[in-house]
Amino acid sequence: MTLSMMSKTQLHRRNLQVVLAYIFNHQPVARTQIATDLNVTKSTISTLYKELKERGLVTESGIGDPTEIGGRKPVLVSLNTRYGYTINIDLGYPSMLIMQNDLAGGVVTIKPVNTTYLPIESILKRIDQQVDYAAKTNWTTNGLQGISLAIHGRVADR
Repeated sequence: MTLSMMSKTQLHRRNLQVVLAYIFNHQPVARTQIATDLNVTKSTISTLYKELKERGLVTESGIGDPTEIGGRKPVLVSLNTRYGYTINIDLGYPSMLIMQNDLAGGVVTIKPVNTTYLPIESILKRIDQQVDYAAKTNWTTNGLQGISLAIHGRVADR
């Protein structure tokens, strides 16, 4: 979909996603840096940041260095690590890793599980147990935000 075909709501949602992704990849970062790098106005970033902060997705994380020309030190922003968590499963042989991450990508827990000679039903049961354990020990305000599964193997050439 081209920018000219987007509605105002779609454009706003896309801008929120772009800013959130930028913060994830560059945190901690000043809002002025976001505006410069994304080539948007500071007021646009302020509006988007305000909405992300009201939702609890981002937080102020410190004070940056002043610019070379002086002025106020910038406030740095980061993702709110307490917003939610993800579970990421690397299903391999002879073991799998089940990892719980905070919203900023930091590792909360990582559990290796031996999968040698285990039938798929047993592997799925172990995954289910870890998901349940994470839910019971939830330390975030919004709980589980997503699950990813990586499975190793060859893809047939066609």
